[in-house]
Amino acid sequence: MSPVRDDDGNIIYFFASQLDFTNIKSKEAELGAARHQAEAEVAERTGDLQESLAARILVHEVDHRVKNNLATMASIVKMQVRLTEDEGQTRES
Repeated sequence: MSPVRDDDGNIIYFFASQLDFTNIKSKEAELGAARHQAEAEVAERTGDLQESLAARILVHEVDHRVKNNLATMASIVKMQVRLTEDEGQTRES
């Protein structure tokens, strides 16, 4: 609000103007909500990826241990075959 003066400096009226910021503020609120939702989605997806990575590491570890055990068992069987004297037991089917 501002006074409007005449040539002598006397106030003859006041001038005021208004600007409606409702739409701007509504859009800012919508953008804020969308940003919050996107950040929550990113956090959820990040958690899913971390769980998947942990599961993959676990599967890899189990696979490695199973292969080690199977290799050990295969070596024992081969050694037993070499040491046995009964041809019926050593013959492959």
